[in-house]
Amino acid sequence: MVSFPKCGRTWLRLMLGETIDMHFGLEAPGRDKLELFPLGAARRDVPRVFVSHDGHPDRQRPEELSGSKGRYRRHRVLLLVRDPRDAVVSLYFQAVKRQWWGGSYQGTLHDFLHEDAGSVASILAYYNTWARQRTVPRALHLVRYEDLHADPHTELRSIMSFIGVVDVSDATIDKAVEAARFERMRELEQSDALGSYRLKPVDPDDEESYKTRRGKAGGYVDYFDGDELAWLDARVAELDPWYGYRG
Repeated sequence: MVSFPKCGRTWLRLMLGETIDMHFGLEAPGRDKLELFPLGAARRDVPRVFVSHDGHPDRQRPEELSGSKGRYRRHRVLLLVRDPRDAVVSLYFQAVKRQWWGGSYQGTLHDFLHEDAGSVASILAYYNTWARQRTVPRALHLVRYEDLHADPHTELRSIMSFIGVVDVSDATIDKAVEAARFERMRELEQSDALGSYRLKPVDPDDEESYKTRRGKAGGYVDYFDGDELAWLDARVAELDPWYGYRG
């Protein structure tokens, strides 16, 4: 599973982990369900899912990002993406509230939009590189956060099929989607039920410091004025149409 940071990866990890755990009857600890890879160590018939950001794209300028995906030539890649306009808002709050790059970002959201590394320019370059290189992996399955948000059951079943598990029951899919519902994940984060730093707020009293911050598609419009929205739309128009975010 590959994604730029802040594209809903923790949410998808938990859904996948719950599905794999229930389908194979593993009864794994919660932390393993979130990490995914340990689940595959239980039995040979359990898929092993390695999760990566493909380097540290949120710390790199566009010209510093790798232009080749040759390392994935023998692998099946699940590529998770999110509208860059939503992703950059989430990245900003991570930079300010969740100790991004080892320290707190001091600028405004407007400042962050124009950062050379880890903001809009880096997201666009990352996505366009993957679009150009999408035939390099042995197989690639594109998952958009927005589609996952609109119909998690269908998307989750499609993902499970891609990783080689085709006979998952409807009940298992339903339970996994429910287990990873936003409100449920917020409860898990507040209580630190999974014992994972991946799902833990920096400040329990500050909603913007939670990993489960809003769980909303299209929420970026609440943060920008008309000029900034127009600028963002123009930048997103530079994306490969394969993603469906242009226009």
